[in-house]
Amino acid sequence: MLSLNANIFARRWQRNKATNAENVEVDENAAMIMYYLIKDLSHINFHWGRVVRYIKLSEKDLKDYQPGEILTWLQFSSSDKGDHNNAKHLTYFKERNTKFIIHSLTGRSIRDFSNCAKDEDEVLFLPHSTFLVCHTEVKDRKNIIYMRQVKWSV
Repeated sequence: MLSLNANIFARRWQRNKATNAENVEVDENAAMIMYYLIKDLSHINFHWGRVVRYIKLSEKDLKDYQPGEILTWLQFSSSDKGDHNNAKHLTYFKERNTKFIIHSLTGRSIRDFSNCAKDEDEVLFLPHSTFLVCHTEVKDRKNIIYMRQVKWSV
């Protein structure tokens, strides 16, 4: 019985450690805000095309981004339509170690609603957006990961 309890404890500890879910509380107001936010975002047109996202990834996290892997981002994720030749775009994020180049299917173009509209042409991915890793490379000590957004149908 002791080993079974230890096994259960270890699994719960690993799950909480991986998801940081042990202290997450969502009250009714937060749930209502999230509901209406996602509902309103669904009325904004899709952006089909290339977007860029800069992020800092650990070596451990980089191992998840291998060609052929399918990954789901659980959070809202911001990206930009801007191209790399325009110095004005994304100046805040270029020091990060990883650049995603993503072909978007359902990202929402939120430039008209963004606080950063002067500096970037923002595209927002909703929670649970799924991506296929197509190719990876390292260029100028920066990881570049090419991905395509994919949609699952049931």
